[in-house]
Amino acid sequence: MNRGKLKPQRYIKLSQTDLIFHSMAEVFPSISMLVTLRFKTFQPEEDIRNAMRYMLTIYPKLRSIMVPTLFSYKLKVFDDTDRQLETLFDQVFRVMRHLDPDSEDYLEMRRQIFNEPLGLTQGLPIRIRYLAYGDMPVLLISIHHLISDGIGFMHMIESLMAYLNGKRPPLNPVDNRSIWPFLLKKPYYRLPLELYKSFRKFRMIEKKLRDNRIVNISSRQVNYFGTSNIKQHLSVHPLKTVLQKSKMLNVSLTTFIMTALVCTIAKKYNQKEDGNTISILTAIGLRQLFETNPPVFGNYVKANLINIDKNLWDNKKSILKEIKYQLNDRIMEVKNKEFMYSWLRERLGLLIGKKNIVRGIVNAKREGKLEFSCQLSTGGNIDKINSHGDKAQVIELIDAVPHHKIFTTLTSLNGRINMNFSYPEADFTRKEIKDFIASFDAELGMLLELDVSS
Repeated sequence: MNRGKLKPQRYIKLSQTDLIFHSMAEVFPSISMLVTLRFKTFQPEEDIRNAMRYMLTIYPKLRSIMVPTLFSYKLKVFDDTDRQLETLFDQVFRVMRHLDPDSEDYLEMRRQIFNEPLGLTQGLPIRIRYLAYGDMPVLLISIHHLISDGIGFMHMIESLMAYLNGKRPPLNPVDNRSIWPFLLKKPYYRLPLELYKSFRKFRMIEKKLRDNRIVNISSRQVNYFGTSNIKQHLSVHPLKTVLQKSKMLNVSLTTFIMTALVCTIAKKYNQKEDGNTISILTAIGLRQLFETNPPVFGNYVKANLINIDKNLWDNKKSILKEIKYQLNDRIMEVKNKEFMYSWLRERLGLLIGKKNIVRGIVNAKREGKLEFSCQLSTGGNIDKINSHGDKAQVIELIDAVPHHKIFTTLTSLNGRINMNFSYPEADFTRKEIKDFIASFDAELGMLLELDVSS
């Protein structure tokens, strides 16, 4: 197999976001992302192994370990022909031939790998389990969030499917490009004004949220970060129907789904006085900032909160309008570099050192300062992963991230809306999550019946 060429022991400097994930890994049981693929037909073990090994070839960060520097850390990338790399790959790739993917034992195994910490200083930042069982086998891939965000991960999944269908995706560069060159563009004399404008935007949002009390949807309050689990949900509402309604209301699919989430939370908490704002954590992509050759693999997103005041909870159209406005505002904030101040503030905060950052995260959790209601991440339509040939096709994809709140991921495949709810087990029971999902589907149905007239 052609492994490509790469100089031995290349090093990758950690980005600002990478360093934050590195600190979070000290307090969370796991800081990884898990994708589960169920194939339409049986795939030979050797084909899966070769395909996953090739992913290490074309995504150099997957064949790296973390090493210390004088004041920080960096990733050491192994040469693709290094014998030690083969040993490390053997440690992370396992075949399970006797575990039924439809059994409770499988769900427990998936839960364990979902919560398994990935020690970046001693092994590769990836774990692979291939369940070679039955006619529709399952492949589980877990990667450390420090290595890439969900967009990069899905790019890797598409490359994997291309390889399994006989194609050879190209190599990706060994780099970790920074967004600072975009933020610090010439002419430099404009930078103070741009920084001041971003400071005013930051202060305006901060002032607006000063009196907000965030709705916490957990039925129990815990002051630690525990294990998470996954509940998959295929919506009863067809994708085509939801897209048509979204278009009629002149909103995006993300806005439509987020509105259903807000309505679900509002219905449960409307009569309580312990919170006046539903806050949804989401992310805006930063790859658009690169004018040429945008990076593929890495962390290039900016976290944002979408906040809905209680005076809007009883009006679905008002919620739709407010979410649309805030999402567009956050997108324009990125395009106009109005996040420069908050980005610089975050960067300066890293100077206090990893131990102090970890201490700050732990204390914030204990004091209830890491508050938002839930998180939503949208991966969009992923039908393209089945566009590379008929030899390997996927009938199900589950993507999930462990978190200390409900983390909802949204994708669509084969005309179905697939939502995956990961949740902290200390905060929610399985029944509570099932009830939450049932309420969400009901609210989504009510949005589909919403009168489009003004």
